[in-house]
Amino acid sequence: MLIEEALFSTMTNVNFDLQRYGIEWVASPRHADALVITGPLTRTMRDAVRLCWDALPEPRFLVAVGACAISGGLYEGAAGVDRTFLESVGPALFVPGCPP
Repeated sequence: MLIEEALFSTMTNVNFDLQRYGIEWVASPRHADALVITGPLTRTMRDAVRLCWDALPEPRFLVAVGACAISGGLYEGAAGVDRTFLESVGPALFVPGCPP
């Protein structure tokens, strides 16, 4: 997931300037409108993602970015992957593909 984090951080620099579209990355879920999932959700992340989701103020939505977040990707069917959060919440936006 380090690749995805680097790509999202890069989108805020002056070359891409995502802020001009009103999109900003915030450190606290209490200041966010959406939760972006960029990789497979594991059992160890289940409680942390649920806490983050519950801290988001209404209206809120979930964005699944990449094949790993959408379908499990290469990790589909692995013992450590837990997709119950995505099944219960249901992403509002799917961004297909994977970063190079």
